[in-house]
Order: sequence, then structure tokens, then C-alpha cells
Amino acid sequence: MRKIFFFILLVFSCENATKREIHFIEGNIPNNIFINDFEDPLDKIYTYSGEKSKVIYYYTNNFSPEGKSSLYVKIESLDWAGVLIGLGNQKGDWSGMNYFKMKVYGKNSGETFNITIEDKDSEGFNYELKDNFSGWKEIFIPINEFKQRKDWQNEKAIKNGIIDYPLKNLQFCRTQKANLELFFDDFEAVK
Repeated sequence: MRKIFFFILLVFSCENATKREIHFIEGNIPNNIFINDFEDPLDKIYTYSGEKSKVIYYYTNNFSPEGKSSLYVKIESLDWAGVLIGLGNQKGDWSGMNYFKMKVYGKNSGETFNITIEDKDSEGFNYELKDNFSGWKEIFIPINEFKQRKDWQNEKAIKNGIIDYPLKNLQFCRTQKANLELFFDDFEAVK
């Protein structure tokens, strides 16, 4: 665990002089924020799609780089589609984190998909990935490389171009006009 020091400044006044004492209090900042490892089939997964698209997902058994299961996602999209998990305050406060980390099983299809985060004010930010690998791959995405969505924003979003925490949701397989078959596992925000 990384350590952080909080400064407590005590000011004492003696006659015409001021004496300052600095004390250090040690505390822990987590190195990661667990998001989902797809071990619990009761965790809510949401899908969305246009009229010309279809999304199928299910929890797998014994197909994971670690643990027991992963999440299989198949998207056949002619307009738009995706998969989403809600984050809430605890899992959505990525303050102090530098990367979003996940494991993806690719099939080298050449198709692109987006990881999209929606901030507390409903503003969306994208990071584009390409399925240009086969097998399990651990992916680290620098959080500062998520860019403001230009294709669509929620009409209620406060658009300031800054990721404001806590995040509302994580859309981890958002795409337009693609056919994808991927497995996902071990989502975390990490330092």
C-alpha cells in the first residue's frame, strides 16, 4: 500500500513570536479499486442495442485466466450496441488511479470496440481498442487517454471535457457496425 502523509499544522502564539509544529499522520491509499471479476452471476450486466443489432452475454465456467469464470460477449451490430456495468460511488471514484485494467480474450477479428466511461455529470469518454490479438491479454488503459465522446453525448450531460468522479458506469464493449466475440475478466482501476 502506498502511504500518504497528512500535514497538521499547529500554530502557537507566544508573546510576539509564532511557533509552528508539523506532525505527520500516516494513512493508506489503495493501489487498486476492484470493479468486477465476473465470478458472481448475480452482478447486474446491462446490454443495449439499436434495431439492427444484437447482444448476447453469459458467464462462462472454467474459462478464465484466474478464478472460475469470465464474461462472454457476442455482438452483431449494424448500428450500435454495447454492454454496461454500473459503478456507484465506491467503485466509481477513480481519483488517484492511473489506469483501467482488464483482461480480454481476443479472436484477432480486426474489429474495433470502445471502452466508455460516463462521469458523474453523464459526460461520456472513450478509449478505442482493436481485436488484433488471440487469447488472453491484460490491457492497461491510461485514464488520462480516455477522450470526450464526439459521436454522442447524453442530452443531460454537463460537458466540460474533464472526467468528474465518481463515474456512473463502464461500457466495456461498445461498438458500431461490428461483429465481435470476446471474453472479459478482472476489471480494476489501478495506480
